[in-house]
Amino acid sequence: MKLVLLLQRNYYFIEHAEALYRLKRDEDVDLAASLLTLRVVDQFDMIEQPAQRGQATINVLPDDTVQLTLSEADGTVIAEQSLEVSTGSMASVHWVTKKFQDGWVGTRVKLEISDVSELLWRVYLPTLDGAKGKELRILDEQTGQELKRHIERDKENSIELVGGPFSGMRTVLISCDAEPQVPGDIRELGFVLVEESFKAA
Repeated sequence: MKLVLLLQRNYYFIEHAEALYRLKRDEDVDLAASLLTLRVVDQFDMIEQPAQRGQATINVLPDDTVQLTLSEADGTVIAEQSLEVSTGSMASVHWVTKKFQDGWVGTRVKLEISDVSELLWRVYLPTLDGAKGKELRILDEQTGQELKRHIERDKENSIELVGGPFSGMRTVLISCDAEPQVPGDIRELGFVLVEESFKAA
């Protein structure tokens, strides 16, 4: 099973047996992100569209077992999977500032990160005549530490957003210069997020 983000809808799904099951609750998305590999999907790039069958729910049982349930739209259970994890050390990444549905990220975004040892983004900047790459600034609001990463154009860049493993929650502010606006689009766009992955501390 994998966690899938469909860019055009900005919805999260559990992928199982070549079908998608939507996660509707924010807490389910955060929990799934700490347990499953995240795959960001641009539907326009897909030859065949995935079947969307029903919904997925995640519950933490009293014995710290996390139970994932996949159901049809009418509530019929299709599959269940249980994982034994320590709920006190599960990592999560919560986007306080949401991404745009087409994959672009704004020039200022805020994340709440918990119990993470590694947070990696793959980002892209399109070619722009006469323009080079740009600097990405990553500010840890708790410690005041700022990291700087360079993004090159016309290629996918791997960006590490945390300086090392930590426990508890931190708020991270990520900023960069805006791309030139195109007619009819008033958004301040920073870069395109291709993929996000992270590891628990």
